[in-house]
Order: sequence, then structure tokens, then C-alpha cells
Amino acid sequence: MIQFYLLAVVMNILGGLFIAAPMLKDKVSALQGIQEALRLNISTRIILIILSLAVGVFKLLSVTQGDVAVVGDLLPALGLLTLAAVLFLDYYTEQSEVRSSWLEGLQKVFVGQKSLIGLILIVIGLLHFLFPKVLFL
Repeated sequence: MIQFYLLAVVMNILGGLFIAAPMLKDKVSALQGIQEALRLNISTRIILIILSLAVGVFKLLSVTQGDVAVVGDLLPALGLLTLAAVLFLDYYTEQSEVRSSWLEGLQKVFVGQKSLIGLILIVIGLLHFLFPKVLFL
């Protein structure tokens, strides 16, 4: 469906900008204000987590006409699921007082590398926009 294509492109780029904001805030000054506004508004963060998770799952399940099932949009879907994981782990560690070694490991992988993941999401979103019929994109 074309709607999920558009949502995947927009969410990959905007989500990537949001989580890569600490690295990019010197180059794009508007990101600092957007990041602080989203960090303070908890309901917006939860909606962004749910929306990226839902679009990622539906992107895996839906097939665009002329595309290969599942693998046709694999990278954008996995990017959105990774975005949801990063945002959820970041939110959970801020709100929860429970600590575990398993959670610390996940946080080190996802939240510790969120600027790099954000840049990868931006690239995936742009490539998916420019080359919509390429396998895996």
C-alpha cells in the first residue's frame, strides 16, 4: 500500500533525525528544540513508539504492487522496528528504577549507538524514497 510507503519514508527520516539529534544539533539548529519538546512530552513519545512499531509491522506484512513479498521493504521495516526499540528503551530507562544486566546490554546496543542508528535510518528513508522498487529497500 502506498500509504505505508509514505509513512515508512517519513518516519524513517524524521525518527532518524530525532534520535541522531545529539550528533546533528550543531549542523541543524532546529533539531535541538524539537528534541527537547519531544523529550518533555511523554504522550508524544509513546505515540511515536506505537506508530513506528505499527508501521514497521504492517510494512513487513503489506506488499506493494509489483514488489516481492516481505523482502521488498525489509530495510525500511527493520529500520522502523529498530526505531521503536531505541525510543522504547530510552523511555523505559528514564521512567523505570528497575535495573538488570540484560536491560543494560540492550541499552548499550540500541541507546548507546542511537546517533549512528539515526543516521542509518535517514539513509534508509532517503534511499527508499529515491529507489522505491529496489529489492530490500
